[in-house]
Amino acid sequence: MFDSEICIPYLDPALCETRNEIFQISYGFKCACRSCTFLNSLLPLPPVPAERSDKMRLARELRQFAGIHSGITSLPTTQLEKLPAGLGCVLREDYISSLSEEFSKASHEGDYTVAFNAGLTLLAIYVVIYPPNYPQIGK
Repeated sequence: MFDSEICIPYLDPALCETRNEIFQISYGFKCACRSCTFLNSLLPLPPVPAERSDKMRLARELRQFAGIHSGITSLPTTQLEKLPAGLGCVLREDYISSLSEEFSKASHEGDYTVAFNAGLTLLAIYVVIYPPNYPQIGK
C-alpha cells in the first residue's frame, strides 16, 4: 500500500536549461537523478522556430504527443523520455515563458481563442515535464 516513491524537487522541473547551474551555485552539487541525466543528454536544446506558422505547428504536435485536446476531461500521463526529438525546443525556458506571457496577455485582452490554444499548449508542456502527482498540476 505504501510502496510509492516520493520525490520532492529542489527546483521547478520546468527549469530544463538552467537547473544544473542553479544546483551547483545554490546547493553545491551536480544532480545525477534520472530526470537531470536525461535532460543533460538533450542539451543544448534546439532553437524555437521563428515563424508563427512553425510555432503553431509545433504547438499542435506537442499537444498531440501529450494527449491534450479541447475535450479533455482528465490529464493524461506521458514520459519526458519519449518526447520526439523534433519537439525538444518546447523544453526551452524562453519558449515556456513566452507562451505563458501570450496566454496571460490574450486572456486579459479578450483574445480567448489565442488564450485557449496557448493554455492547452502550456498544459501539454506541464504534462510532459512534471512527474505524476506533482503538487502544482495535481495529476
